[in-house]
Amino acid sequence: MIEKLPDGWKVEKLGDLCKFMNGYAFSSKDYVEYSNVVNIRMSNIRPNASFNYLHNVKYLPEEYAEKYKQFQLNNNDVILAMTDMGKSMNILGVPTEVKKPDRLIFLLNQRVGKLFDFDLNKISTSYIKKVLSTEYIHNFYKQLGGGGLQINLSKKDILLAEIPIPPLPQQEKIVKVLDISSALIEKQKKLIKNYDLFLKSKFIEMFGDPIKNPFAWEVEKLGDVCKNKGEYGSGASAVEYDKSKPRYLRITDILESGYLIKNKKSPSIIEEKYYMNKGDIVFARSGATVGKTYLHRNDDNLLFAGYLIRFIPNHAKLNPTFLFHFTKTSFYNSWILSKQKVVAQPNINAKEYSALNIYLPPITLQNKFSSIVEKIELIKEKENKKLKSLQTLHDSLMQKAFKGEIG
Repeated sequence: MIEKLPDGWKVEKLGDLCKFMNGYAFSSKDYVEYSNVVNIRMSNIRPNASFNYLHNVKYLPEEYAEKYKQFQLNNNDVILAMTDMGKSMNILGVPTEVKKPDRLIFLLNQRVGKLFDFDLNKISTSYIKKVLSTEYIHNFYKQLGGGGLQINLSKKDILLAEIPIPPLPQQEKIVKVLDISSALIEKQKKLIKNYDLFLKSKFIEMFGDPIKNPFAWEVEKLGDVCKNKGEYGSGASAVEYDKSKPRYLRITDILESGYLIKNKKSPSIIEEKYYMNKGDIVFARSGATVGKTYLHRNDDNLLFAGYLIRFIPNHAKLNPTFLFHFTKTSFYNSWILSKQKVVAQPNINAKEYSALNIYLPPITLQNKFSSIVEKIELIKEKENKKLKSLQTLHDSLMQKAFKGEIG
C-alpha cells in the first residue's frame, strides 16, 4: 500500500490487531414471518460499505436470541462478507459497521465475519474500517478469492491483510477527513434520490393512484395501446463489447432505476429485428428481476436479449415516459407479484404483459408529464456529475490518507 512508510508508521497483519469470528449456518427453514431477532447476512452489507438490516430482511424465532447468543452483534461491530458472486466482487471483504435499533437482536449468519477485540492501543475501529475499504485491500482479497462464479475467503485469508498503522492521533485525523468527504457523497446521493421521489409524487398528483383511479381515466390493456403485443429478444450469446457493433441489452444490465450499468457486451449474432428504437420499452420476463423495465431514451445502437420482452407504444395514445413511470407504481408492483408463478424461476410471458391494465389520461397530459421528467433528468445529469466529482475527490483523499499525506 505504501512504498515508504512515513515516520512513526508501521505495518501489521490484521490477525495481529483483532480477533475474527464466522457466523452460524442458519437455514431458510428457521425463518419466521416476524420477530425481534434478525439474521444478518451478506446481502445486508451493501457495495458502498453501508449497513442495511432491512434489505431483504429475514427474521428468526425469538428463542434463538438465547440459543445462539454467541453470534449476537452489537452496535458498531465491524463485519464483512466472506463470499461474493460473479467477477465484480462488489462486497467481498467490504467492511461495515453494524447499526442496530435497541429493540432488535442481530444474529450473525454463515459466511459473514465479525472483527472484534481490537488492540485499541494500536488501532481504532473507525480507522480499521477505512483501511479495509481501500482499493488496495479489496484487490488483495479479490486475488485470494480466485476465479469461479462464487468467490470465497477463509478466516486465514482475511486476517492476512497487511494494515498500515499511523499513530492514533493521526488515525483520528484521517477518519475525520474521510468522514467529511463520505458525508458529502451521501448528501449528494440523497439529493438525487429526492428528484426521483419528486417524480413519483408528481405522477400521482397529475394522474392519481392507479389502484383507485380517482379521475376515472379510461383503462386499456397494454397490448391494445402498443404497436405490438410483445416481442421476445435475441437468443444470441454475449461477447466482449466491440464499438463497431451494437450494445447487447440483457436483464443484468438494467438497474432498478431503469438505467443501464456501465459494463457492456455485444451480441454474437446481429439481427435487424432486435434493434431498439427511441421510445421502446422492455420488460424482464424471468427470474429475480421479473417485472424490471427499461425505456430506451436515445438513439444509441442497442439490441435486446431473449429474456426481455419489447413493447412499442402507440404515441398517439401512450407516451413511453408515462408508461415507464407507470411501472414504478405500487399498482404495477402488486400486479407483478400476482402474476409470478409459484416456482423456483418466476416468469411472466408476453401474453400476460400484453393484458396488463393501464389507465390512460389524455395524451396531452401524458406529454406534459414527460416534459417535466425531461427537465428533471437534465438536472439529475448535472447532479450526477457533481457526485462523480465528489467520489473522485474521496478516492484521492483515500490514497493520500494511506500514504501519510493527511494529518
